[in-house]
Amino acid sequence: MAITKRDRWTEDEVLALPSGEHDFLERKAGDLLIDQDFRQDMAKTLSALANSGGGHLLFGARNDGTFDGLPEFRGRQPIREWLEQVIPELLNYPLQDFRVHKVERSSSSAFPSGSAVIVIDVGDSMLAPHQSSVTKLYYYRVGGHSVPAPHFYLETLRGRDKFPGPKVVGAWFETVINPLLRALKNEQLYLARGKWTWKASSGSLSELTHLSDRPYYSVSENQEQLLEQRPEIGVSLKQHDAAVEDFRNRLAGLHEAVMMSPELALIYQEKTSPASLQVLSCAFPSKLGSCKDDAAIMANLFVGSDPAFHLDLLSRHIVNNEADLGVGFTTTAPLWNTYRSEFMAVLSAPTVAKLKIQLEESEEFLVVAVATLIQQLTETRRELARRYNVPYAEPSRSKNGGWPDTF
Repeated sequence: MAITKRDRWTEDEVLALPSGEHDFLERKAGDLLIDQDFRQDMAKTLSALANSGGGHLLFGARNDGTFDGLPEFRGRQPIREWLEQVIPELLNYPLQDFRVHKVERSSSSAFPSGSAVIVIDVGDSMLAPHQSSVTKLYYYRVGGHSVPAPHFYLETLRGRDKFPGPKVVGAWFETVINPLLRALKNEQLYLARGKWTWKASSGSLSELTHLSDRPYYSVSENQEQLLEQRPEIGVSLKQHDAAVEDFRNRLAGLHEAVMMSPELALIYQEKTSPASLQVLSCAFPSKLGSCKDDAAIMANLFVGSDPAFHLDLLSRHIVNNEADLGVGFTTTAPLWNTYRSEFMAVLSAPTVAKLKIQLEESEEFLVVAVATLIQQLTETRRELARRYNVPYAEPSRSKNGGWPDTF
């Protein structure tokens, strides 16, 4: 059975675990914590799970399916954090591939009041076989029990091909993890700038991309292989993509509302009136002074004569929260720079303001999704690099075929 290390465990998920004894599942009553053989018993179980493909240790649960729980704290330290510190030292090699979860209670919890129930996920450790640091024995799971491992089993573990291995990990770094991290850090910069929408064509948000389906040519089919080994990354990728989709939809909704608002139509009408255009012609003689009439000024300010296109362009400036535009580079710059505050006031209109708040909330959710993925991929890269002695990136060769002086 393939063991998945989770990001969280809920009480309903714990209750759905099969009853009885299994090679991938062990239950320990909470009173083991105060037993003098606590470390020996825990080391035995963790050694067996790590040496048998991984599994789950449910701590605070009796074999009959009832819960006695654990104290919330060990001394002044939360019980989960205390276990995270104790577990590695119980085995040789120290156990690295594990996660400790405090189970989230349901509304009608069966857990004892004031107590915690813990799930310890143990992965299929690439450092196996692991020896109990207490008894100096190696254990494995058979028939739902942890028993001393025979010599042939240990030799099989030591001699097995270790997947993924340095070659595979190096390929994951080069063709999946590093490209995804570059894409996510670009997204982080884009969101931090606060200039949310498109520049030229509405609907084009090239900085935000769905990441679950190999978004870039540099991300290879190896992504599928990585996600088979690290399914939690796949979950985070899908959450990111859902956040991107929500952000795009709300952005499009805000843009549409601004463009169709009577407030924008009124300001546009006022600021493109003959009197306002004359003010602009005098204020920007090098750009507009040679225009013969109002129609020529409008043609200079906008590409095309369609008022609907003009409103679309101005609404993008508004949603983008544009600062002053470069007069030599942007056609609308004289109009926008002169009347920016009036145009930006459209965002305060009641129907528009509500959508702006919803977009800001969506942006905050996306920022968290991006940061979560960056942290997850960075930690995965660090863990794999240490385990398989692989650099984050191979140095590039210089044009003459040798290695560069620095990398």
